[in-house]
Amino acid sequence: MIEYTTLDEDTTASSLLSLDGTLVLLDPAAGADLHFPHTIEKPDLILLSHADLAHLGGYVYGFRHLGWHTVPCYATLPTVNLGRMAMYDALKTLGEGLTVADVNAAFDWITALRYSQATQLSGKCQGISITAYNAGHTLGGSIWRIVRGADRIVWAVDWNHARDGHLNGAALFVNGQVTEGLERPSLLITDVRNAANPALPTRVKRQTALFDSIMATLANSGSVLIPMDASTRAIELCEMLELHWRTTEPPIPFPVYFLSGSATKTIAYVKSMLEWMSDKMISTYGSSGGLFNLQYVKVVTSASGLPPGPKVVLATSSDLEGGYAQKLLHTQLAASSNNLVLLTQKSTYGKDTLAAKLLEVFESSSNDAAPGSIPAAVTLDLKTTILTRQSVPLEGEELKIYNTEQQRRREEEVARLALEERNRNIIDAEDSESEDEDERAALAAQGVLTRASQTSTAMALGSSSLLSGATFDMLLTDRANSSLPTRLKTFPFLEKRRRFDDYGEVLRPGEFKRADLDDDEGEQVAVQQASRKAGQKRKWGEVNKVGSGLAHDEDEERLAPSKLVSKEEEVHLQCRVRYIDMEGIHDGKSLRNIIESVNPRKLVLIAGSAEEKDAMREACEQMPAMTEAILVPAAGQAVEVSLDANAFEVRLSDTLAASLQWQKLSTHEVAHVTGKLLELAPEAQPGDVRVLDVLTDAADLASAPRIQSLFIGDVRLADLKRALSLRGHAAELRGGGVLLVDAEVAVEKTAKGEVVVQGHASAHFFAVRDVVYGALALIQ
Repeated sequence: MIEYTTLDEDTTASSLLSLDGTLVLLDPAAGADLHFPHTIEKPDLILLSHADLAHLGGYVYGFRHLGWHTVPCYATLPTVNLGRMAMYDALKTLGEGLTVADVNAAFDWITALRYSQATQLSGKCQGISITAYNAGHTLGGSIWRIVRGADRIVWAVDWNHARDGHLNGAALFVNGQVTEGLERPSLLITDVRNAANPALPTRVKRQTALFDSIMATLANSGSVLIPMDASTRAIELCEMLELHWRTTEPPIPFPVYFLSGSATKTIAYVKSMLEWMSDKMISTYGSSGGLFNLQYVKVVTSASGLPPGPKVVLATSSDLEGGYAQKLLHTQLAASSNNLVLLTQKSTYGKDTLAAKLLEVFESSSNDAAPGSIPAAVTLDLKTTILTRQSVPLEGEELKIYNTEQQRRREEEVARLALEERNRNIIDAEDSESEDEDERAALAAQGVLTRASQTSTAMALGSSSLLSGATFDMLLTDRANSSLPTRLKTFPFLEKRRRFDDYGEVLRPGEFKRADLDDDEGEQVAVQQASRKAGQKRKWGEVNKVGSGLAHDEDEERLAPSKLVSKEEEVHLQCRVRYIDMEGIHDGKSLRNIIESVNPRKLVLIAGSAEEKDAMREACEQMPAMTEAILVPAAGQAVEVSLDANAFEVRLSDTLAASLQWQKLSTHEVAHVTGKLLELAPEAQPGDVRVLDVLTDAADLASAPRIQSLFIGDVRLADLKRALSLRGHAAELRGGGVLLVDAEVAVEKTAKGEVVVQGHASAHFFAVRDVVYGALALIQ
């Protein structure tokens, strides 16, 4: 049985998927103070889709405090790297109780995958396969396909079908077709963001409005604040602003800043992952880092690096509930109507956040705007209370408690590592002893060892007996020892067994660690080396100081023991605010069209407002071929999403398997099976499967059902058109799912998936029919 539970009502997509007791946690979002806000059982598998707090913000807390440190976790490489940067930034204002070491340990545990890399799981997840596909929206963002037996589940949240400046569109729908492997899943789970908006203004129109607002504000001696996340959509905005500043003539005299606690490392990681970006970005800039060798967008990690005067600042966090964005708004921008706050990421604004309040004021003042237009900026006159957080160094008793806790954690880690090393040595020693036993038996067989010497292990093994600890001396002049081979008289050395995997010998990283580098410095050097051009030498000073002085200061701040002090403050907002959608998520029209093309057997709609969920459900119910199983679960409600089919697991006997006639069907082989299910033996263990064997008795053969020919497969009109064209036929796709061939034969695919070939009995008709048959597997 498969059960699905959404953990949040509308703002995040955190969910649980239970596959016959195997619990899969999808996108554990962060609650207050980066805690995971839900009480759940310990999961057996964790999958991360995007590198922002709304999709992985609660992972580190669960890893440190909820026992997730033994749970397999999977994500793409950019999600791992950029997610780590997002957590680094969040620790400064939200992460009390978590440390950089916690973040590093959690993200080092994640297994990084590439797109379309099918991975078979083991342990309690045995029989489950996972594959990541490009989701657009963020660098390394993933649509997950989870396969278990006949169940194919597609998890697609926050995806973008259209291309961004640095990203390709989602793999869910490419070149007018659903990607193979994602079509017709047994279950599709997707968000409904923007479902109530038929279509967004074009990207060019939105981008033009963004630059017009920025330039008008700068010309009026004002500053522009764009609240952003630390590592995902901020990359797209950096790319847009850098390109605009580079190509505008005359040059724009106003500076642009990307302000984040982890900004330096974020850009370094981005430059090293160009292969994950759009085809256009790769073809234009090659592998040199390209547009992200920033010339105009200045990367800073402290608000003290911002000069006075008009400027554009991309700052964290996106919801204005903390971080540099809240601080700049409160201290520098709030009091003047010349300044502008540009909101771009509506889906990240949780309930009652400051960004959500500003968006509400903007939308209520823009009700008269024409459909499809982008409303102008609105001047605020809003008095509200904000919760500010400030990092304060620990002192006195608090510092003493902190140091005691850190010492305890270090001792626990040392004890754990020592135990692991001891266990490895025990295994290696057992392997060596077994090899010595084999050697002794071989010597005895050759007559080298006498019967008397065979009774004495120490004499028989020579110097290797010293390894047992029972003796510490070996007299070489002893008559028994003098007869030993020379190799048994040499000083004993226990060679540890070497381990190998698919890529060669397994190495222990600690044996190659430089003594003059600690963990954080080693990571910084690795990041800088990854971003350095090929052939360029590393400066020695980079070992102790990475990048600019800002980056060094950033690490010093992070290492200092501190606590977060919160207080409420009244603020009077008199600046202007404007919302321009730049978050890279599908619009309502595209969402409906693509879901109709995917055509899932069951559909679950999550992560959106009640209005968006109702609009999407009504649209799906009006689709003629759409499933009737459309579910909109409430938060915490477990719904059964199993296929309405009976599936049994059996093992074919060797005789029956050899008699089957297999037919190729795409990447599978199918055959018609008739057999007799044997009973399990009395000594069978729990979990053993029954065996299907051939029919031998006359009574069984007489009562067995007769085999009838059966076509299996799915004919896609686009593929059929291509196959007919290769055979010289003129094929043309018409509306309503009809393919017209040679103006004589029509091939129609009905809403139920049936293929109907219509036409007069002629050579053309039978030729087209043969091509249709060739796309199917004939089971006889």
